[in-house]
Amino acid sequence: MSSDRKCRFKKTRCNRANICSVLFAANIPSTAGQEVHQRVSYSYCKAIHSNQVVFTPWGVIGPAFLQALRSIVQRLEGQGIRWVLVGSASLALQGVDIRPKDIDILTDQAGALRFNELFCDYVVSPVRFQRSTLFDSYFGTFTVLGIKVEVMGDLVIKYQEGAGSQAHRLTNPHFVKLDELIIPVSPLSEQLASYEKLGRPKDQLRIQKIRAALKREGCPD
Repeated sequence: MSSDRKCRFKKTRCNRANICSVLFAANIPSTAGQEVHQRVSYSYCKAIHSNQVVFTPWGVIGPAFLQALRSIVQRLEGQGIRWVLVGSASLALQGVDIRPKDIDILTDQAGALRFNELFCDYVVSPVRFQRSTLFDSYFGTFTVLGIKVEVMGDLVIKYQEGAGSQAHRLTNPHFVKLDELIIPVSPLSEQLASYEKLGRPKDQLRIQKIRAALKREGCPD
């Protein structure tokens, strides 16, 4: 991919430094030292490097969801846990037309087990190793400020073509800036590929919406 590739979407481009400049209304400093204007309309740039930050409003994410995300990010800060947001909340933050009902967090075994300690006041079902028809992981559920949170450590998905570890998603996440929060998210392209390989009828609408979001932003799926 060319380093000066331009994403063909409104008010956004990827420059030679692979930094996503998103032009919005209010001036705030970006991690790249550029001036970024926030919150006029939605724009999303498909990240190229893992240190990119994407600025986005959160029209489909209500205040309760936002508060739960804030609580999670704040508790995880400084803990040395590798994690990314996946599933519907991650998709919504990246511009997919979907209203999330829960928060899905992907991490490794150590990170998942740490959730039992860090979120002990929110535990519904503590993290432990679980197997199912489609998934193996260190899995637990929590309720954070009324929002359901599912944690998956060392996730393996049993695709039709064979089992696949999801550890690679932790190495090159994208980032979304939400107010003062920097949230790591699994890229749309990775989530699209995973849903397609699962081949479940219930995922077809979600696949269409992810494709539509990628097309809208001018980044090929």
